[in-house]
Amino acid sequence: MKNLTVIIPAFNEEHYIQGAIHSVLFATKIIVIDSFSTDDTVAIAESFGCEIVQRKFDNFSNQKNYALQFATTEWVLFVDADERIPYKLQQEIKTAIHSNTHSAYKLNFPHFYMNRFLYHHSDHVTRLVKRTNAHFEGSVHEKLIIKGTIGKLKNPVLHYTYKGLIHYISKKDSYAWFQAKQLLKKKKKQLTSI
Repeated sequence: MKNLTVIIPAFNEEHYIQGAIHSVLFATKIIVIDSFSTDDTVAIAESFGCEIVQRKFDNFSNQKNYALQFATTEWVLFVDADERIPYKLQQEIKTAIHSNTHSAYKLNFPHFYMNRFLYHHSDHVTRLVKRTNAHFEGSVHEKLIIKGTIGKLKNPVLHYTYKGLIHYISKKDSYAWFQAKQLLKKKKKQLTSI
């Protein structure tokens, strides 16, 4: 597809990155924005011909906004290393881009819990956008801000969120600490401006 760049943020994702890249090989260009992985993440991505951009991680929005400047196509799709774009969704993405009806599209993310997808319980998240109309805001649960209308795609993204109960608890714990640090930083800034 001549009109699509895929951006994949990564840090030590050697066990997942290959599957993510393989599921988006229909794109013109794949950019991996890497936070200086210490495993084989970069080597695996390079073996698929991905463009590697490295940046020290500070927050999710800044990583993705930085990577956006390296995209050269009109459309950009954001995919995490533990996500997969199945064939039916690939075709739906191609149709959406070709129709040019909206400036962005929400993708369907059924929840993955205890090794199964909960198709009756899903989120719709904006991930497919026109490059010139988009930027991210927010530190932890970043939000894609776009100009223009947003459509919605039907076929699901396979998002292997948790690798078991221990990983589920660990991930929730790390998000909580990250959010607490961001709130503390924000509170300190507010106090110094008074």
